[in-house]
Amino acid sequence: KCEFVVITQSKHHDSIFLSRVSHHVARHSPVSTIILRKQEQAPDTVVVGLDGSTNCLQNILKVLAGLALDKTKTALHLTYVVNVSKLIASVTPFAFVSAMQENMMMEGEIYLADAQKQLSELGYKNINLHLKAGRPDKEIISLQEEEDASIIVISAQGGGAIKHFLMGHICERVISQAEVTTIVARA
Repeated sequence: KCEFVVITQSKHHDSIFLSRVSHHVARHSPVSTIILRKQEQAPDTVVVGLDGSTNCLQNILKVLAGLALDKTKTALHLTYVVNVSKLIASVTPFAFVSAMQENMMMEGEIYLADAQKQLSELGYKNINLHLKAGRPDKEIISLQEEEDASIIVISAQGGGAIKHFLMGHICERVISQAEVTTIVARA
């Protein structure tokens, strides 16, 4: 009946075994998983990867409440990454792919604005929005590095079977590549 499973890793490259354990636990745990890595200070900058689903945002809100962050000082960097599969792009006319990506970007803007509104209503003051295109795992890690964030929070589940499958791979990649504490949020 715990709220979090916590795994510690001194360096994410040190042990393939430990990395695989982290992936397995994060993927199969019924509760949120925190992969702790070296952290010298209290978190003042957090990157939050959003996928557009209701489950994702609810999971993230629950985890942020559990972290008891300073709502006025902590900078939250919400990111939504649009990714059109290379396979789909290679077999679909360019104009259609371009229109699809544009629609996904508009959906991302709406989703980010809604997430910002909900977090503002909970008292968070320093919320930054990042709408990006590319591979979600690479963009999330890149944003963490740019903002020198001490924590990454991502959801374990997408909005449907395909998104859930893809989000699982994104979680695994972020867990294995991030050099900071990573939280995989679950309801």
